Parts: sequence; C-alpha cells; structure tokens
Amino acid sequence: MNYTKMPYWNIFLLGCLFYGVLVIQPAWYWYVIWFCMHFIIVTFGIHFTFHRLLSHKAFTTTTLIERIGSCIGCLAMSGSPLGWAGVHIHHHAHSDTDKDPHPPSIGWKNIFGFIDHSVISPRSFTPVAWMRRDPFHNALDKYYFELILLYWLLIYWILGHEALFFLGLLPTSTAGLVTAGSNNVVHKEGKPVNNLMAWFLIFGEAAHADHHNSPRDKYLTRYIDPTGFMIKHLRLDK
Repeated sequence: MNYTKMPYWNIFLLGCLFYGVLVIQPAWYWYVIWFCMHFIIVTFGIHFTFHRLLSHKAFTTTTLIERIGSCIGCLAMSGSPLGWAGVHIHHHAHSDTDKDPHPPSIGWKNIFGFIDHSVISPRSFTPVAWMRRDPFHNALDKYYFELILLYWLLIYWILGHEALFFLGLLPTSTAGLVTAGSNNVVHKEGKPVNNLMAWFLIFGEAAHADHHNSPRDKYLTRYIDPTGFMIKHLRLDK
C-alpha cells in the first residue's frame, strides 16, 4: 500500500528544483505557472481531497470532483489517497506519541517524507476500509507512481522540457516538501499548535491546533483558508 512518498525521490526532485531555477533560467511567467500548480496540488489535491474529504469526511462532493482531486493530490508524491488517509487518521489517534508515524522528533527527515513504518499496521487502515472496496482508489493505490510518471511524460511530450520542470517536477517537489515539512512547525513541545508563519507553507491549515481539536470541521477560520473557499463552493451537503 502506498502510504508514503518516496523520500529519496524527493531529494532528487529538490535537485531538479535548483536545476530548474539556476540552469534553465526560464521566462518569468513559468514561475507564476509553478506557483499556481503548487497551490492547486497543496490546497485542492492534499487539503481539500486527501485531508478534509477522504480522511475526515468533513463534507461531501461529487464523485468526479473527488476523483480529480485524488489524482491531483498524488502529484505531491505523498502517497496514494488510500495510503495518505490511513496514515493521517493513525496520526490523529496517536499524535505526538511514540506511535505517531511522523513525529517532529525525527527532525529534518520529516521534510523529505520519512515516516516511522514500524508503527503502521494493517489495522491502521481500518477507518478507510471503504476506500479499499472502491475500484478507483484501489487502482490509484496500485498505480500511484505510474500515474505521476505518466503525467510528467505527457506534459513533456505536449509542452516541452520547461513544462516538465515548472508544471511537473518542481510543483511536485515543493508541494511534497511543504506538506511533509510542515509537521515540524505545527507540532511543538508534544502538541499541535496554531502557527501563523506556517500559513506561507500550508495556508489555512496553519491553524493546526484548531484542526486537531475538531478534526471534522470543514472550515478553519482562524487564518485565511483557500481550501475552505473551495469547499464552500464544491460541497453537496449544504
């Protein structure tokens, strides 16, 4: 089951980031495209779909939106939706203890997506058993890495090498780094905290203590929450 990003791939992608910026030296608009893609992966793929929709079932939306968001979320290379949700629910159950799969105590390794595999077991995925019965999510879990490679190959084939870097490799690198590394700034002294400075990494989900206090809240109102805006306009349970 794909429940972690591939840490050494993430280090490779970080090298791509420096290559893309320092060697390719693209036109200015490619930086705008990079940020937009990064923003979409983080807010719609990870926060909207993986986190609040699939992990916590905070709202409902159409099957089409769920599936589009699930595919986009995979581009952060943080695991398949099934794997990500199972590990995240396990994290909530054991937050900041020795059973937490990605505690801040592992330091810089969090940034590259390392987790403590020893605390994960098949029982960790019981809360997402419904996803295991879904043919779409099973296929996405099985072919998770192939999907990412296919996306990179398609944008290279259609749009060229600059698009490969600024629509593919670099947004994957930065989205993966900030969503994993944010654990180090929103968990302090053995508990989740609200951290306004983390907004520049994970936007509205910087209100992390609020989220842990009420995991099924669809909106996080302490800071500006782009994901909440998306939920407001795309949810069905109004």
